[in-house]
Amino acid sequence: SVDAECAVNRYEPNDPAFLALIHKPVFDLTQAVVSLVSFSRGIGLTLCLDELIQPNGEKIPIRSEDTSLISLCTAFDMRTNVSEVMNIVFGDFSLCIAFNELCESLTLTHHAVASCARCIERLRTTMSPGLERKKAWARFRESLQISEAYLKYITQYSEVARHGDPTFIPGTETMEVTRRSWIIVNRFLEYRKRGNVTLLVSEFPVL
Repeated sequence: SVDAECAVNRYEPNDPAFLALIHKPVFDLTQAVVSLVSFSRGIGLTLCLDELIQPNGEKIPIRSEDTSLISLCTAFDMRTNVSEVMNIVFGDFSLCIAFNELCESLTLTHHAVASCARCIERLRTTMSPGLERKKAWARFRESLQISEAYLKYITQYSEVARHGDPTFIPGTETMEVTRRSWIIVNRFLEYRKRGNVTLLVSEFPVL
């Protein structure tokens, strides 16, 4: 059980951006402590902050979510045809890993851009195993009707993070990288559902 106490010079509970501003450094610092314990004991430990206790004692549940992403998932519905997509994912273990990497963008926000990029690169490799990298990217874009510029937005922001560069990436950019990754993964599922046939521009306009 972890209790992280914060001293702040102002408190704005009705401003989601303010709460996010508090959450990020608190999570990172607390996770660092948990990681030190993990390192010293050789035990894999993961931190989950599940509630915020306000100055007045009221508790607010914390959930890692972005409801704007819900509408971007059109390849399946959890109430109707999720079994079809489950069979697709279970049939290729790399897709299991890709989805885990994508969802890390919500639970580990500072790793969001790198996690999204790894997910997309894994899909590219899954689509064209063994194919030369440049040709594989070309096939990936053509099959999913994605422009090079649209895809590069994701990879360019992830480069510094993947190379260990601590350069700050604005939240607006992180959110856009996540949004684009969600859309691409959704198109990849549509591609798989259609038997790995190139998506039609009439249904999926070029991004």
